[in-house]
Amino acid sequence: MKHINHQLKEETRPPMYQIHRYYARKPPNIVATYIEHYSEKGDIILDPFVGSGPVVAESIRLGRKAIGVDLNPFAI
Repeated sequence: MKHINHQLKEETRPPMYQIHRYYARKPPNIVATYIEHYSEKGDIILDPFVGSGPVVAESIRLGRKAIGVDLNPFAI
């Protein structure tokens, strides 16, 4: 498997990612690129630090299963 070896640029965030502010939000388009590249449809993606949720949301959108865990009840 070849790794992503080029720069990924953040695109405008869709409205669902602008509902609230959350420290250290990750750009959903970049998260999606990593999920598509390093997993296959039907794989299970674990996000142990859910935060604002882009890993879980993008995993489901891309046909993966997702498990999200966070100590912050707002993040869940």
